[in-house]
Amino acid sequence: MKATHRSAEERYESYREKARISATEALPVELKNQVRFDKIDFKALVQAKAWESSPLRQLDWDWTGEYDLYSFTNPKRFELSIWHRHELCALSMGRPTWNGSRLRLDSIEAAPNNHPLRSKVLPLTVLALEEYAEQIGAHEIRIMEPVNERVRAYYVSMGFAYNPHGNYCWRNIT
Repeated sequence: MKATHRSAEERYESYREKARISATEALPVELKNQVRFDKIDFKALVQAKAWESSPLRQLDWDWTGEYDLYSFTNPKRFELSIWHRHELCALSMGRPTWNGSRLRLDSIEAAPNNHPLRSKVLPLTVLALEEYAEQIGAHEIRIMEPVNERVRAYYVSMGFAYNPHGNYCWRNIT
């Protein structure tokens, strides 16, 4: 790894960590001692591997196979694992657009099993996504390529607008 790549990775990991801390501080009081925002690490990838065999799974993202390449090629990336106590509830990854004014969420997946954060995965992810966007100076967040119309309608109900030309949902950061 080149020194410039390592420097970018370290700098943006500090932004990711600050965003996770800020998002944790902004959690509703009833979730503060139960929810943990973290990076995607070996422990998260091991738990996500178990998702692959679930018939309830809606996303065909190979977290264990794709994470290393995605993270290496995108040092400015957003990455997040959401935990309820010791249970992995969701993973997400994204990256800033080339000019850095927008932050795109390329993959978001909740654990396919029933878990305590089932209805809270998107709001919690967006909380951390907005915190990271602020860290890097982005003014808009995007959720790329919703997996189906029902999911797209859910994003719209959560305050996002849909852009059919780019197949993404977007929202300005206030």
